[in-house]
Amino acid sequence: MKYENNTTRCCCCISLERGVKYITILTLFTTAYAVFKSISSLQSYDYRDIVLVYLVINSLFLLALIFGLFVCCCAKTAYLLRAYSTLYNIFTVVEVLYTIVVIIILILDKENIIESCRIGIISSNHSYIDPISTCNSLYNQVQIITIVAYALSTLIVIHFAMVISAYAARCRDNEKRLQPVT
Repeated sequence: MKYENNTTRCCCCISLERGVKYITILTLFTTAYAVFKSISSLQSYDYRDIVLVYLVINSLFLLALIFGLFVCCCAKTAYLLRAYSTLYNIFTVVEVLYTIVVIIILILDKENIIESCRIGIISSNHSYIDPISTCNSLYNQVQIITIVAYALSTLIVIHFAMVISAYAARCRDNEKRLQPVT
């Protein structure tokens, strides 16, 4: 059974072509920001290996987005759009997997996160009565916010991937219709 994407618009009122350009530019800027933020804060993270993996993945995806921007604005061939769509879909799968790993680590490493918070509170000479309960409360808030933020960003990335795939399929269909029948 072949999956068919019947998406005709991106975000209600924006055409697929324009939507793909906006998505590519928006994703390019947010990914570039993530790369620079990861580079600048690589030394300060406790989870340095995860940040390094995230940095490598986003750096590679940044190259794919530059290719996508070229394809969307200049080349516009169905073959290159399909290649860009495939790259974006691969990134989407990797992003979903990364999100799952981060949430699992956040849940499983609760004690270390709370201990790190407690040490931070004690070393900064804040006058909290009970640093452990303060850190527990902060952890619970951060956990909820992180899970909701990752879930929303995952849904947005999946939507973007569907829009890019729909546009690539539409361009492929248009090219097939314009080819002479032999």
